[in-house]
Amino acid sequence: MSFDISKFAEGFGVSESDTSGPDRIEYIDLNLIDGDPDNGYSLADIEQLADNIQTVGLLQPLRLRPGTAGRYVVSSGHRRRLALRRLVQDGDERFSRVPCIVDRDGASPALQELRLLYGNANNRAKTSADLAQEARRVESLLVQLKQEGYEFRGRTRTMVAQLLQVSETKIANAQAIENNLKPFGLQARWLRGEMTEACALEVARMGPDDQDRLEGW
Repeated sequence: MSFDISKFAEGFGVSESDTSGPDRIEYIDLNLIDGDPDNGYSLADIEQLADNIQTVGLLQPLRLRPGTAGRYVVSSGHRRRLALRRLVQDGDERFSRVPCIVDRDGASPALQELRLLYGNANNRAKTSADLAQEARRVESLLVQLKQEGYEFRGRTRTMVAQLLQVSETKIANAQAIENNLKPFGLQARWLRGEMTEACALEVARMGPDDQDRLEGW
């Protein structure tokens, strides 16, 4: 099996009017759609998103996978689902049936998680520590998919950057900080977002002794 990152990404930008092909739009009862319990991404600003959807409509369908007993689980669109539920609860029945793309390919858990990561890549502001952690996870998932028989073309870092929708330089800087920022106190500040990426990268380029002196100071 081959893994084409461009085709993988295409499914997350399908317009609401597309009703043919492998990513065909289906209208599904909102009550049949469950959130993914493994989703660890922020679900903030739901009211603002609900107001936007009520004004201009749902511009991007939810991406789902089949669940059990005729239900579905969200792969991409957790905030949109909650915003739609808010609108329906407030009496706007226009959104009780939702345009969705259902992945029926029996994808492996690793591929499903990649879809979740890709679908949530731009849902929140990330620190370089967040990005380093996500990049490490994506690399691990790509290794797992390779073991499952998928074939990849191109550099791993390029694929990771495309999946996380950032530049390769951004990935490289985050990983350099993660690997080379040694003192525990400085690591903790970086992980809490108390050091900017530029500052953390400059410190990470110092020798161990200089980093220790900086931490003590």
